[in-house]
Amino acid sequence: MSKPHILVFGGSLRADSYNQKLATIAAAGATEAGADVTLISLRDYRLPLFDQD
Repeated sequence: MSKPHILVFGGSLRADSYNQKLATIAAAGATEAGADVTLISLRDYRLPLFDQD
């Protein structure tokens, strides 16, 4: 079976986002399970999303 490729990101643009912290934990777990994981932050992209900061 081939190695799964997973994109992980939090659903918030806040600088101290709990979503991003959980995404980081999930990405680490998926990596430990053998997946090829890419973790991104939505703050790095110009997206028309609500920014609470």
